Amino acid sequence: VQLLWEALDRAPSLLSYERLAEHARRDGSWPQWREWALDRVRDEITRRGPRTNRWQPPNDATLLVEIFLWENDPDQAWAEAQRGGCSGPVRLRLAQARSNTRALEVVPIYEQRIESLIEVKKNHAYAEAVELLGQVEALFAAGGNSGGFGPYVAAVRSRHKPHQVPLRLV
Repeated sequence: VQLLWEALDRAPSLLSYERLAEHARRDGSWPQWREWALDRVRDEITRRGPRTNRWQPPNDATLLVEIFLWENDPDQAWAEAQRGGCSGPVRLRLAQARSNTRALEVVPIYEQRIESLIEVKKNHAYAEAVELLGQVEALFAAGGNSGGFGPYVAAVRSRHKPHQVPLRLV
């Protein structure tokens, strides 16, 4: 357990957290190690400071969100994401994890992803956006707002409808 702690301390990651948890649970020491591990992850997020280039890891709570999703605690993951932000792919996983209990709350996450996919302007991205639209429709229904989906789709169509430039004959 001590060696696994040292690995997590050197380079906090979801994998190092999972391994520490697995071994510390065996001897019953996980509650204390968990507290230290979460503190270490929070310290790492603070230490990184503002992002200065695109190769630097973002100074956000992505790792904490991943940890709480791994622990099957989407509410705590949501709280961390609200407090510190998280990357797009993890944010979508978080939305999927909360969709059964907080359907309407996660719709904006899907909407952001749909918009970014449409902006790619490629067939594969359009196909993924359409698939996500189906999930958004189900979220509206699950949240008791089935009528909200039609206006949302109309707004998406309006924003992305090709604009025709009138021809001026000279």
